Amino acid sequence: MITIPRYMKEYANAQRKSYMNNELMQKKYKDVAVEIIERILKNTEHGLITINEGMKALCNPLDGIVL
Repeated sequence: MITIPRYMKEYANAQRKSYMNNELMQKKYKDVAVEIIERILKNTEHGLITINEGMKALCNPLDGIVL
C-alpha cells in the first residue's frame, strides 16, 4: 500500500467541503462527487492509480459522469 501524500488528502478534503457546501447542486450530484473523491483516494492508496492520475481526477471528479 502506498501512503497518500498530505497535499492530496488536504485537497480532497477541500473539494469534498466545496461540493457539500454548494447550495446550487442537487444532492445526487453532491453524493456522487463525494463518493468519487473517496474512491480516488482509496485507489491511490492501493496503488491502482498513480498520485498524478489521482490529483488530475480530483481536479474535476464529475468529469465525464452522466447521471
